[in-house]
Amino acid sequence: MNKATREAIEHGCPMRWEMDPASAVGRLNLVATTYTYENGNVRSRTLHRTHDPIAALRLSDDIKALGGRLEGKSPSDLYARWQEGIE
Repeated sequence: MNKATREAIEHGCPMRWEMDPASAVGRLNLVATTYTYENGNVRSRTLHRTHDPIAALRLSDDIKALGGRLEGKSPSDLYARWQEGIE
């Protein structure tokens, strides 16, 4: 786990997995919402990138074990939906 992910856990930032729209090979990005403005817009930061959904699941488990907040779909669900879209 990298330093940026540990800092996001310490500050209580909500995190989520997203498919990278610029990647043609199914890259998963771990994104943290670092600030929400008064008008509802958010500032986010990409913390980690991987092409392996199993590695993403392991990282998700580590984040949860350290008390981090993960929201949204699991990396395996996102990756499965991405694969269905290509085939």
